[in-house]
Amino acid sequence: MIYLGGYAVISEDNYIADAAGHMPQALKNQAEWDFFQNQLNQYDVIILGRKSHVLTPNRKGRKRLILTSSISHVHSEGKDTIYWNPESISFADLASNYYPAMKSFAVTGGQAVFDYFLNAKQGYDAFYLSRLRNVHLIEGRAIFSVCQNSSKIPEEIFDEAGYQGGKQVWLDPNASVVKYTPKLL
Repeated sequence: MIYLGGYAVISEDNYIADAAGHMPQALKNQAEWDFFQNQLNQYDVIILGRKSHVLTPNRKGRKRLILTSSISHVHSEGKDTIYWNPESISFADLASNYYPAMKSFAVTGGQAVFDYFLNAKQGYDAFYLSRLRNVHLIEGRAIFSVCQNSSKIPEEIFDEAGYQGGKQVWLDPNASVVKYTPKLL
């Protein structure tokens, strides 16, 4: 059985990145970063988009699965990185063929990656949404594409996709996290 956990930090106005697609300094908070890194240490593989992969060095040498539409098949790069186009093979088949011993996957973005797993057959078992208080980007990249040009907020999207939020936990005076899990039927 595969466990899939999602992680994102957003501004008060629901953005994961600035208009250029980069994570601005304003979205960096030490308490949230420590929480995020401690969580990632519990996973076998980290799933992220190509741009996120390029912009964030893999200093800890974690196994990475890079979701990208720029290739037409699965491509390995070294022992720790696999590029994957979800149109070429399902996540379940990819996991069983390329990561047979790996049981936990952390999804860390960006937007297209978050969208894919929100709507995939193998959805999130949990999603940790961190929000930074008093951080406003005014414009940027929303966590989900449906939020990009609408008034919908992530909490609504989770609810519509069948997830329920837990208790808000404050990591420090400016950073909180809420864990979303599938609603029980």
